[in-house]
Amino acid sequence: MALGELIMAVAALALLASIPGPGALIAVIVVRELGYAVAALGWVSVLLASVFPGLEVYDVGSRLSDDLLRVAGILIIVPFADVVGWMIAFVEADPLAQRLGGGASGPGGPRPAKGHGGQAKAWR
Repeated sequence: MALGELIMAVAALALLASIPGPGALIAVIVVRELGYAVAALGWVSVLLASVFPGLEVYDVGSRLSDDLLRVAGILIIVPFADVVGWMIAFVEADPLAQRLGGGASGPGGPRPAKGHGGQAKAWR
């Protein structure tokens, strides 16, 4: 629907609502039904916005054979349990990164390897 058509529809509803009697009742019914449609569209958007990231987290857990990450992916899909799922994924991310060879290196980036006598090797 174009913006002009939407403005015309709102103006028509406002005009209809200003008429005493049945006109106002019709305008209230139309606005209420339109509100239900917008609310339903919002719920569908919220469900889709939680399903796709949850599936991706589950897929990463499946590829890396990490059961806790799989559980986090499933919880992210559930609308009101998603907060718990994101917390589990956050907690599981550091051990998973260390297991894969990455991990947190702290501030300043990676440290140079130590050579003989505890001296740090020069970067070349």
